[in-house]
Amino acid sequence: METNGLRSKVAYLQGLSAGLSLDEGSGEVQLIKGIIGVLDSFSGSVEELDKSCSHLKDYLESVDEDLSILEDQFYDDKDELSDDTDYMEVECPDCAEKVYIDPEILDEQDVFEIACPNCSRVVFINEDNHISRHEHGLIQMSTSSPEEDI
Repeated sequence: METNGLRSKVAYLQGLSAGLSLDEGSGEVQLIKGIIGVLDSFSGSVEELDKSCSHLKDYLESVDEDLSILEDQFYDDKDELSDDTDYMEVECPDCAEKVYIDPEILDEQDVFEIACPNCSRVVFINEDNHISRHEHGLIQMSTSSPEEDI
């Protein structure tokens, strides 16, 4: 509903009630004036809400455009990953999410764990640069990069 139309209809009712020669002291006239006054307040509130929604819509469109630019920049950077890297693919035994591991991190001397990003279960543990028997069954070498599977 257009707020301009609502405001003009309330103004029409105000003019109509003023143009009638009604007894100002009667309860019915006071009731009608009170109802028209409430309708005027409602039309003002609806008009303010309409303006706020319009501003929010414009703001949301602006944020969406900015986010789109950031996504383009982010995903363009992701595309620049080397396609020559052979990633280790580990499948989570709980949720079957595929986790890709850069084999260069296996050269590190520190012990570390890699968790599934979906369910947080540990899917890989680097213990003294060897893979446990349990993990050996989970790991498959993959020649594709993670982006190719998306």
